[in-house]
Amino acid sequence: MSSDQRTVSAPRHALPPQDGVPAVKVGTRVSRGPGRVTALDGLRGIAVLAVLVFHAWPTFLRGGFVGVDMFFVLSGFLITTGLVRGVDAGRGVALGTFWMKRVRRLIPAMLMALVGTTA
Repeated sequence: MSSDQRTVSAPRHALPPQDGVPAVKVGTRVSRGPGRVTALDGLRGIAVLAVLVFHAWPTFLRGGFVGVDMFFVLSGFLITTGLVRGVDAGRGVALGTFWMKRVRRLIPAMLMALVGTTA
């Protein structure tokens, strides 16, 4: 077996596989797949809306700066959780992969904002 191929054996108390996704022990709990918490994504969306409303109508929402703080705290939590899950799964922290994912996600939006602002 090469160093790139690692097998993770599920503990005896692990849940049975469903839809071809085996259960994997992550930390002290059994997890399936990426374990995305959509409620946190929703809160991040609400934070972005609060910032947009603050910029559009500053007298309507005086606490728009709370949206910025909330967005960065939630983003940091979600990014850190993903990195910790990678370490727990035995993959370590692949910084090159991490930064390339960020670039592929952020550069298109940045370019559209630049084109829209320039126009």
